[in-house]
Order: sequence, then structure tokens, then C-alpha cells
Amino acid sequence: MIADKYISLLVALIGSLGSASIGLIFPPMLEILTLWPDRSNNRFYWLSFSKDMIIMLLGIAQCAIGTVTSVVALINSLAGSGIQVNCPI
Repeated sequence: MIADKYISLLVALIGSLGSASIGLIFPPMLEILTLWPDRSNNRFYWLSFSKDMIIMLLGIAQCAIGTVTSVVALINSLAGSGIQVNCPI
């Protein structure tokens, strides 16, 4: 079974998707959503909004880079073991 041999690569793939979204994308998004109704009363809302957008962009970049790195490592491991990998890219 493939999952037994390459479990560390699959865990890295799932971790890159999950940790970025749970740690860096959802909390700033929730803060923006909770502060949005009171934005006219908050004088420094733009500062908080900018901070949250930067953190979300870093989280999206981390998610993309980690996913691509994990998928490439998984494909290279499968190709090196003699398993036929048909990648359309």
C-alpha cells in the first residue's frame, strides 16, 4: 500500500494545507468579520485591517508553497520507486 511507505509525505501535505489555514488565514478573517460592523467607530480600523490582510496573504503564500513542495516531493518519491506517475503539467 502506498500510504504505508509515504506516510510522512502525506502528513506533510495535509499539514501544509491545515496549519496555514487554521493558524494564519482563519483568525485574521474572523477578526475582520467581527470588527467590520464597528469600523466607523474605530479610528484605527484601517491599521487592524491592513495587519490582518498581510497575515492572511502570508498564510495563503505558506499554504501554496508548502502544498507545491509536498506534492513535488511525493511525485519524486513515487517516480524514484518505479511507480508510474502521469503528471499533466
